Amino acid sequence: MRQTLRDELTEMEDVGVIRKSSSPYASPVVVVKKKDGTNRVCRRLNKLIIFDPQPMTPPADTGYGEGPVLKDRPE
Repeated sequence: MRQTLRDELTEMEDVGVIRKSSSPYASPVVVVKKKDGTNRVCRRLNKLIIFDPQPMTPPADTGYGEGPVLKDRPE
């Protein structure tokens, strides 16, 4: 599995999707086998994100519904 990951990362680097970095920030990766037999490289980023809740804007302050209603608008 490690060789599979190395090959996938090398290919992604070759086409410019990723680049080498010496940043102190990193996310662990996991290789997932897709239905067609190929591999997908995923990061377990969601578990590492620190939740920083922001209050939602009240609907009255968004301006939603302030414009004209178009009866014959294209779908």
